[in-house]
Amino acid sequence: MYIYINLLPVRQGKRREYGIQTLVLLGLFLVVAVVLNFIWHKNVLNTQEREQRVVISMQSKIKELEKAVIEIGALEKRRDEILERLKVLEELKVNRKGAALVLNTLAWVTPSGIVLDEFDENATPNFLKGKANSHDDVAEFMRQLQVIVRTPQGIARIIDKPRNGFQVRVELLSLPGKTEDVLTNAVKYFFQNVELKRAEQKTDNLSPNFPGKRVDFEIQLSVNYIN
Repeated sequence: MYIYINLLPVRQGKRREYGIQTLVLLGLFLVVAVVLNFIWHKNVLNTQEREQRVVISMQSKIKELEKAVIEIGALEKRRDEILERLKVLEELKVNRKGAALVLNTLAWVTPSGIVLDEFDENATPNFLKGKANSHDDVAEFMRQLQVIVRTPQGIARIIDKPRNGFQVRVELLSLPGKTEDVLTNAVKYFFQNVELKRAEQKTDNLSPNFPGKRVDFEIQLSVNYIN
């Protein structure tokens, strides 16, 4: 005699229990996924906010730096303008003193046969215009200009250049007849690039300084105003 047990209700119950467990696990998974997604999304938003704040802060600093650069540029421009004005004033000061020195020096070195009519100190290079008794007087005048030097003792005329080359003998123009030996590297030529641009002989019966004929001349040169 066999006994039959119907296991179908038990299996169905287990299946329902398994299905419920699966649904619960799936629900828990979904809840965890939602929570994790929320946390991730919140972190992303926080990161974006931080980055945005950093960007805003950097933009603000960049604007401040740009403003500072503009202000520095304006200050540098102003500084350059002031330095340029100071340079011009210094040049004017030097030239004003130099012009008087040039005129005094020309008065010392101009031979008796020469009369100077014009000295253009504003031109670059400078020009000397005048009249002479002869071409020889003009040549002598140019030789005198080419040996005028600046020394620590003042304006002088070179009268001798020893062979050793370490010193030159000069005559101080402010003290005629007084000679000194000066180191060569302490001597600077006062008139430089002396060049005769024009020498034209003309008849002149009116001027008492040039009876008969005169030579109109023009000399180009540069003046070393600075020691």
